[in-house]
Amino acid sequence: MEKTTPATTDMNAGSAALKRLVVVRRLSQWFWNVTHNGLAMAGIALLSIVLVLASQSSVRVPVEEQVLQWLQGRQEDRLMLSQEVNTEPRAADRVNVTASSELPDYQAALSRWISRTYRVASPPINVLIAEAYAIGERTHIDPALLLSIAAVESRFNPYARSPVGAEGLMQVLTRVHLDKFEAFGGPIAAFDPITNLRVGTMVLQECIARSGGTVELGLSCYVGAVTVDGSFYLERVIKVYERMQSVLAPYNLPIYKQTLTLKGTNLGPAAAIGTPATMAAVSPEDIIRAAK
Repeated sequence: MEKTTPATTDMNAGSAALKRLVVVRRLSQWFWNVTHNGLAMAGIALLSIVLVLASQSSVRVPVEEQVLQWLQGRQEDRLMLSQEVNTEPRAADRVNVTASSELPDYQAALSRWISRTYRVASPPINVLIAEAYAIGERTHIDPALLLSIAAVESRFNPYARSPVGAEGLMQVLTRVHLDKFEAFGGPIAAFDPITNLRVGTMVLQECIARSGGTVELGLSCYVGAVTVDGSFYLERVIKVYERMQSVLAPYNLPIYKQTLTLKGTNLGPAAAIGTPATMAAVSPEDIIRAAK
């Protein structure tokens, strides 16, 4: 029996490793030859097919037509998409704003005060101020009064809505005054600030008329006389109105017929027609009766 020594064992292990290495190399070479030749054959086959198709006009022409139609369709789709994007109105065109430089000085001053006090942007407020003065010219209602109501009712938030359903800038009860919104496209127009200002003015006009031409009583009717005599609401409106009047005082503007009577204010002869009585001359019974 042959005796195995450590040296013999090492030689056998080295011989086995060498054989494995030779096998791996041969497999690698075989794989390379197969894949290389396979890719070459695939390339030759593809080239042959292309050459055959190119030589056959009956096959080439339909293929070319289909490719051309596909490219034209892609171009038309891109053109239509481009036109859709270009015809979409710009966001700036949908925003209703006016620069302060386009307003008279007194309106611009009022806009600056409202913007600072209520933390709203001047450009859209400028539109509301200009509209309030246009309404004042037609109705003889003081524009500062209309803006004071908007300040108290919504703080110039055109999307405001109260728990009882009053909506928009002037917090008009839309469901009660649906008829007034019809000319503006329906109740959804309540959230358009210009429309809401106009409809709110209509409601105020009706309240003043029902109150015998008295603006103070008309305001109590406008708010619905939530308190016993509506005085809390009236005090809030008067407070804002006084501050607006202090902003406008340096400009010596004419006094409107339908406005609030402030203590110590000398309305003068020009305001004598339609000048409302003061709250001191109005009893709580008169207010409740006017609000009904």
